[in-house]
Amino acid sequence: MDELYPRMPFTDAALPVIQDRLAAVADNEAGTRDGSDSEPLHDMRVASRRLRAALDAFRDCFSRSDYRPVGKMAKELTRGLGAVRDLDVLLVETRRLASKATPEEYAGIELLIAHLEGERAKARPAMLKVLDELRAHGFRHRVLTLARNPRDQDGTLQAHARRQSIARLADLYGQASFVHDETRDKELHQMRIAAKHLRYCLEIFRVCFGSEIEQRIGDIKTIQDKLGQIHDCDVLVELARSQGIALAGRQFDELTALAGTPMNADARRSTLRAALIPPEGADPRLGILVLLGKKLEERHTRYTGFTRWWDEQDDAGLRGKLYACLNGEDAPEESE
Repeated sequence: MDELYPRMPFTDAALPVIQDRLAAVADNEAGTRDGSDSEPLHDMRVASRRLRAALDAFRDCFSRSDYRPVGKMAKELTRGLGAVRDLDVLLVETRRLASKATPEEYAGIELLIAHLEGERAKARPAMLKVLDELRAHGFRHRVLTLARNPRDQDGTLQAHARRQSIARLADLYGQASFVHDETRDKELHQMRIAAKHLRYCLEIFRVCFGSEIEQRIGDIKTIQDKLGQIHDCDVLVELARSQGIALAGRQFDELTALAGTPMNADARRSTLRAALIPPEGADPRLGILVLLGKKLEERHTRYTGFTRWWDEQDDAGLRGKLYACLNGEDAPEESE
């Protein structure tokens, strides 16, 4: 942002940064409400995350009592948008897989799509309710009122930028010990979140760092994207697994009811045998299991690719480059 410069008082930067992030949220609300195009929802969700990052970056400028309700509303906005957007992402991927499925696999993937469409049908009204409630409570006005009335904080924008960015970088590398353990999906997910928080922080304060900051932001985005691809596989694997287990339970209940139908022993055996081996294309279990296998294989490939990239960057001194950039080497001149 043109109005920011490294030596400006930290407090003075709160309004232009928060105002800019809030405008991006507002610009995409109409399209998100309309719902005919998925892009405004995606853009609004990203904008809401960046607004939360901006509020968090300047939270020391506000009293706890003033900040807490605004921060809570911003969090509710991101969650409401995310519930629908995450399902959109899963639907795009499952429909892509369905387009390449064989006829006997299609029934299982179609079952997953139907489940996701049902969940989205419930999540979208809930999202619109969140938007309506935030509008009724004057969310945008309250954000601007907060940003326009900061408390004085000692130090320059650059000083606060360095402190916050280095803390975020430490959070990221706090998860680095789990990189080479493929089973630590939760920790890898936390690492992705830490990378996202660091990236948003660097984007807010980019004017305070040296000429390499854009490259360093790009490095962090690569970490975020690669871990995000792994997480997307994990989510779809869990969905397929949970739906497969639910389907097996329903099928066993149906078989149990069939087994209890009065008939002689030979008829019972032949009837149950036929039910256990349905006609080709009629059993959704195959499609679910094939999808599950594909996503597990993809997950392993993406994980292997990430660890290879991570090791290459580690050998090239990425961590040192990040700290050097944030600590002020090649930083802008500290003059207005």
